[in-house]
Amino acid sequence: MIQFSGKEISIEKAKISLPYTILDAEASGGRIFVIYDYMEFPMDAPARNLVCIDEAGKELWVAGNPTNQNNDGYTNINRTVSSIKGCIAANNFAGYLCQVNVLTGELAEVQFTK
Repeated sequence: MIQFSGKEISIEKAKISLPYTILDAEASGGRIFVIYDYMEFPMDAPARNLVCIDEAGKELWVAGNPTNQNNDGYTNINRTVSSIKGCIAANNFAGYLCQVNVLTGELAEVQFTK
């Protein structure tokens, strides 16, 4: 069970402090996928706000963005769409549903939804 509030994640008995406010998080297979609040990132570039950390809080990767638009940033983990194998589905502010590889953070599939 994972819980988060502000900049802190609790998983089992451990608490992890992170650098930004957490919008969404999900744990799977010893990894924690975190979406930080994109409003806390510089406004002149896409927010690199989807990260994967281990259970000790070490950052394993930062996901790429589907565009170079300065309003691009991840908003939430999509739990209503099936993820393709080896990926986590996430929505972004620019209107894309992204399938992100859980091992590398690379975009495996991108679908425009607006």
